[in-house]
Amino acid sequence: MNKDLTYLQNNNNIKLENRKKLELTGVKKISSLNEEEFIVDTVLGIVTIKGENLEMINLNIDKGVLLIGGKINSIIYDKEIKTKQKKQSFLGKVFR
Repeated sequence: MNKDLTYLQNNNNIKLENRKKLELTGVKKISSLNEEEFIVDTVLGIVTIKGENLEMINLNIDKGVLLIGGKINSIIYDKEIKTKQKKQSFLGKVFR
């Protein structure tokens, strides 16, 4: 693997332009998305982006880059959500 690509995949950067365009690097996957909220799994944990009229402009999982357009109201990191989701998923499977 290219050293530059490895470096990009192990870093997490946020670039916000005028609250209308968000570039997020270090993306591993998108857990959920809609016009008001994106929940993204990154190399540094779960990032929740909230706003209005949000849309995915571009997603490149190979490079770990996500571009979101719309009105960005908040960007929240929460490592605990990932753990809670796994526990809920496991318990959900057990009690089906």
